[in-house]
Amino acid sequence: MKHYTGTGHLVRLILRRDRLILPAWILGNATMALFSANAVIDFYSDDRQIALYSRMMGDNITNLIMAGREAGLDTIGGIAVNEVSFMAGILISLMVLFTVVRHTRSDEEAGRTELVRSTVVGRHAPVLAALTVAILASVMTGALIAGAFIVAGVEAGGSLAFGASLAGLGVVFASSAAVAAQVSVTGRGALGIGGAVIAITFAIRGIAAIRDSPAVWLSPFGWAQAVESFGERRWWVLLVLVTGAALGFLLTAALGSRRDVGGGLLEPKLGRPRASGLLSTDTGFVWRTQRGLIFGWGALLLLLAALYGSIVTQVPEMLEQNPEAAAMFGDGAAGEALIDFFVAYISRFQASLLAAFTVMSVLRLRTEEQSGRAEAHLATAVPRWRWASANLLVSGLATVVLLTLVALTFGGVYALMDGNSNHLWLGLSGALVQLPAIAVVASGAFAIWGWTSTAWGWLVFACALVQTMLSDLLRFPDWLSALSPFWHTPAVPAESAEAWPLVILSLVAAALLALGFLGLRRRDIVTT
Repeated sequence: MKHYTGTGHLVRLILRRDRLILPAWILGNATMALFSANAVIDFYSDDRQIALYSRMMGDNITNLIMAGREAGLDTIGGIAVNEVSFMAGILISLMVLFTVVRHTRSDEEAGRTELVRSTVVGRHAPVLAALTVAILASVMTGALIAGAFIVAGVEAGGSLAFGASLAGLGVVFASSAAVAAQVSVTGRGALGIGGAVIAITFAIRGIAAIRDSPAVWLSPFGWAQAVESFGERRWWVLLVLVTGAALGFLLTAALGSRRDVGGGLLEPKLGRPRASGLLSTDTGFVWRTQRGLIFGWGALLLLLAALYGSIVTQVPEMLEQNPEAAAMFGDGAAGEALIDFFVAYISRFQASLLAAFTVMSVLRLRTEEQSGRAEAHLATAVPRWRWASANLLVSGLATVVLLTLVALTFGGVYALMDGNSNHLWLGLSGALVQLPAIAVVASGAFAIWGWTSTAWGWLVFACALVQTMLSDLLRFPDWLSALSPFWHTPAVPAESAEAWPLVILSLVAAALLALGFLGLRRRDIVTT
């Protein structure tokens, strides 16, 4: 047991370091589940509406990709799980990924693990402590979501089964994150590997659901869904999740015993002996460090755009028998008008997802600062404003290019499905008006970092995403929805584009950027 000495102390240290971010992950996920369950119960108040939902969503391709083939869609509980499982599953998977990598590979990369290991701490104690916290967070999240469903009025047995399946999903991806931390030599690489595992297994579940294939058992998302919380309720499937996690823990221990502290199975390749001309510039250096992030997000967003574009022509048929759902896109609209409202809604949703990339790209400044690389960079003749401006320039250009490509992909697939080339520009017009709102979200995150050197700017994005996805379903009052910049953008092509909201949003973004630069100039740079 000497390899695990000091685990308890490290668990307390991790809880101390994550005393704000972990409760935010857990309570945010549970609050989303509570609001969604309440909205589902209010929205589907009789058997006719439940039957319409079951017919509309049971074989809908987009729903199968995002939520899988959910059992019990003819019950309130099944509908609630279908609406919540996508976001809840992704959030709990990302929560454990970030938690485990931060307290294992990232600590090794920064030299903190070597310092801790110089005391009376066993070889495997840091990994075990990180996994312990991730498992506790997963169990607490599952328990709170189950409680939220019960409070909302959903049947207790199914609610508990759903919460247990989510907890098991989190434990599985905690183990995969620990394996990724043994493989990569950098925190960024471990996050990339762990994120790829989540994305690939999510895609496997979606493709298998479309084909109704047994291949769904190749994905942890499929294992969690196979519990069938409001169907047959197969508790034994939880053993599959536990077994998968246990195999990941054993692999983590085996790999951790065969490497040095700071090392990994994938050693970095040697670079060129001389840097290119582009790499010697500020913007070229930022591009080099962010190109993996840009390409990864681009591939994901283009795939989603193609999927959404493929179902636009089916929208009137899907919604004609469900006026309540149709009202979410355009009250009283029908035919082509309803399609225009749907295109506007999807354009806003895709833009809000792209805002996540932009915030992540902008906050790479914080990563550079926390790692100590910014201090070395600014020790040269590079002023702070130029260092930050190079990052903002690359982030902004990447956002414009990705938004354009996403819009053209969405419109192009829609045009192919409908045989009308004019639809190619329909998606483009709906997307480009979202740029000022994206700029407000990103500049808000930059302003908060500029003054505090923290990542609390993600709260700006969270508010915008919740408003985009849930405001109509949860019937937010206008004053609350107005806190999101996306609420102020015109619903193009369903509505004509007015210039003044876009001008005001652009001015707000510029003011927030100026505020961020002022804060960066006045505060000290964080040093390691």
